[in-house]
Amino acid sequence: MCRILGFTAIAMITLAGFAAARDQPAEVKLSADNTKIEFQCSKMTNPVVTHVGGFKKFTGTASYQGNDLTTLKIKVDIDLNTLFTDEPKVTSHLKTPDFFDTKTYPTAKFESTKVEKDGADYKLTGKLTMHGKTKEVTFPAKLEAKDGGLNLTSKFKINRHDWAISYGKGFVIDDVSMDVTVNAKK
Repeated sequence: MCRILGFTAIAMITLAGFAAARDQPAEVKLSADNTKIEFQCSKMTNPVVTHVGGFKKFTGTASYQGNDLTTLKIKVDIDLNTLFTDEPKVTSHLKTPDFFDTKTYPTAKFESTKVEKDGADYKLTGKLTMHGKTKEVTFPAKLEAKDGGLNLTSKFKINRHDWAISYGKGFVIDDVSMDVTVNAKK
């Protein structure tokens, strides 16, 4: 009888340990080493010209409880002065007051406010601040929690006019395609 009780006690302690480990908060640092934030913007020329770019420097964190990705919290600060594109003249122009005005607004910020399961994927909602304006955005994402790390992939569009970036209306296409990838390990 003592052996059975002893085994039961050991099993319960082991299971409680696994449950506690599973529910531990996980937090990873986000940087250009493990995350890509890229974009595509286009001009209405004949043919349409699309430029690809991104950001070389940003910092942030992603945290979640256990393996429950609906508890995911993401905070990212992007250094807009590290913006780059496939064309140096476009890069320079995007930093001017016509677009991002990086002297006045050197940083963009994203902070998630809600994560919802959406079939096999998720919907992330958060506040995106740039060019002195904060707007709520919701976008789809594939998420995976693994060994305290985080994998995220998302492709979505934002309308630049929502942040008063309106230069070239009718010539520069309103929607900017975003491509975000995170492969952060604990």
